Amino acid sequence: MDHLVIEQDFNSVVSVLEAELRPLVSAELSVLVDILYQPHMLFRPESEASMKCQNGGFISRLIRHCEKLLEEKDEKLCIQVLQTLKDMITDSEYGEKVRWRLLHIAFEYLYNSVW
Repeated sequence: MDHLVIEQDFNSVVSVLEAELRPLVSAELSVLVDILYQPHMLFRPESEASMKCQNGGFISRLIRHCEKLLEEKDEKLCIQVLQTLKDMITDSEYGEKVRWRLLHIAFEYLYNSVW
């Protein structure tokens, strides 16, 4: 009998926490999406880091991170990162930059593996 009361109380607490934390999770995801689309905004304008991000450095790092994830056999996270990049490519403004950077890295990888 006591275990039923404990289980009901636990389920009640979980429900309340889910309802209260949902907006926070949504806000966090929104910030992450903004960072993925405009990573240069994290840095002072005209700084070296900002320039690198604007020139595809951030996307390059993400892709290289995926390579490391594959080497470490963390396929699930790698697939999530690549899916995010794929979704970004469909964006008309930012997608072209991502697409060109992916092509550049792919050709660089192929060139280095052949030679």
